[in-house]
Amino acid sequence: MKKIIILLTTLILAACAAPEDTVPTEAINDSITDIVGASTIAEGELAGRNGYTSVGDIEILFNAPTNTYSLLMNDFRNSNGPSLKVYLSEASTPRNILNLGSLRSTNGNIRYDFDAFDFNPDFTHLLIWCDEFGVGFGEASLQIL
Repeated sequence: MKKIIILLTTLILAACAAPEDTVPTEAINDSITDIVGASTIAEGELAGRNGYTSVGDIEILFNAPTNTYSLLMNDFRNSNGPSLKVYLSEASTPRNILNLGSLRSTNGNIRYDFDAFDFNPDFTHLLIWCDEFGVGFGEASLQIL
């Protein structure tokens, strides 16, 4: 009976990290040429949480001509996992969030754009969050400039 339980547990854990459920690992290098001259309004540095790796420099830029914001994750590297999302949040856990979407890659220079009406000056944290298990992989405390 113990062997069956161990086998089932192993199969369940392996299924959660199946390649089709995880984030692509090919590096992304998004262009920023169209936002040259945008104003940096917040910055921070990613740190891993719960034993996961998450590193990179974070910037939020405001582009006045288009009335949009861009989140830049520079020199970014993150542990892989299922259902990883990128959130702006009012706290170190998802609270009053702006969901910027799925994490597009585990490394590179990644950009997420969003409209000005979506930005909340109370967003003080960037989170890399696993929706499937409710676990934080990375967090940056944002310093509003």
